Amino acid sequence: MHSTKSLKQLSPPNLIHRLFSAAQREFSSDCSREPQQHLNDAALSTPSTPSSHSISRRQSHEGRSLSDTLVVSVEEQILDETYEHHSRTFHMVLLDPNYRVFVSRQGHGSLIYRIAHQTLVVVGDPLCSHDRMRLVLDDLRHFRRPRRLRLAFMGVSDSFLAYARSQRWTSFRFGCERVVNPLTNDVLDNKAGKRMLSQNRQLLDPERGGIRLDIYAPGITGINPPLEKTLHHLYTSWCRTKQERGGRGGGNNNNTQAFITAYDIFAQRTKTAFLFAIGPDNNLCGMAMLRQLGAEAGFHIDPCIAATDAPRGTTDLLMITAMQVLRRAGISYLSLGAEPCVALAGGRGRDGKDGKDGKDCKDDSNTCSRSRIRSQWVPLGERLANAAYRRVTDLEKVSGKKSYNDKFKPDPLLESGLHVVFPRTTLPIQEALAIMKVAHVRPKHMFS
Repeated sequence: MHSTKSLKQLSPPNLIHRLFSAAQREFSSDCSREPQQHLNDAALSTPSTPSSHSISRRQSHEGRSLSDTLVVSVEEQILDETYEHHSRTFHMVLLDPNYRVFVSRQGHGSLIYRIAHQTLVVVGDPLCSHDRMRLVLDDLRHFRRPRRLRLAFMGVSDSFLAYARSQRWTSFRFGCERVVNPLTNDVLDNKAGKRMLSQNRQLLDPERGGIRLDIYAPGITGINPPLEKTLHHLYTSWCRTKQERGGRGGGNNNNTQAFITAYDIFAQRTKTAFLFAIGPDNNLCGMAMLRQLGAEAGFHIDPCIAATDAPRGTTDLLMITAMQVLRRAGISYLSLGAEPCVALAGGRGRDGKDGKDGKDCKDDSNTCSRSRIRSQWVPLGERLANAAYRRVTDLEKVSGKKSYNDKFKPDPLLESGLHVVFPRTTLPIQEALAIMKVAHVRPKHMFS
């Protein structure tokens, strides 16, 4: 039997309140930014719907939908509490309805997963404290065994890697998380990015760019359906354009769907806020979603996008504005998301080591221990994994992602590795295929 709890007893996280209040102060303090004006179709003037804590589209480990209800079950409460305290960048998959949530029956924590090739792929770290990791995974084993599900992990952090090493599991580092510290950032301190800042001032000048900025936090202001429809249309149009561009050209472009996922951006309204830009024609020209991260008491910005006809520099404006708002709120962590490595860093875990401990996806194309991967002493399986990874990775786009992130001067001290972990160390073929399926990588692309 599940006990319930009224939504009225649950309040939006304090981080969202701080962000929203700081944004209001930021926008009102700049004389170049006019008060909120109406988007075309009166999206901003339509009365709001009171926000619902459980409006998000979630699923329990039994696959039962837990949406559009006025009460919160014990499982929902555990998920909310563990997400608020332990969420990281890769937990953005909670916004994808294709993923499910497992909640420990004993209340030790939760995790987000997807099943493919008879393998349960945990995405992101388990949502629990480090001392409860074994308990959560023990509960998960009781769930997996009757279903004969293998286990793999994708997108786990350096923090989880310590546990994986203690279990002598195989791991590969495939990327890193780049993070801006708004409190000490060189761009905000006018020590870098001066051309970008000048362009931002031009965009905000009523006589030149005429762009106005605003923030939408449905967990605080209530739900505005017309505005959400407009934001959603921009997002889906952007996704469609990105997919169409990915399908053109030669080389690795035939596989640019890898790692691309379309999200339900309104699936976690109490944990997200949206910065958006309005053009001089009162049409939406850009938006950036900020999702709270409990593990680092900060935010992850993704997507940060512009309409096809938006002025040049709109996404830079949104990114810098997000950094300014977080600085005003006293928040020191803004994740730019995952930045793939050029090559996998192998780590077998059997000797307690996993390649480089690493904060160094930031250097250049020699990152992630390429020389080590190529060493003749690296086992054949690791060399094959690295060859497959390079075959499906668009090196040009990896370089472009790094260059884009570099503009905002991420803090190297805040970077963290991102890893794939296989508990089964002997030929985890099905587990590898499951990871590829979850990451939208088709095996045929390795040979085409």
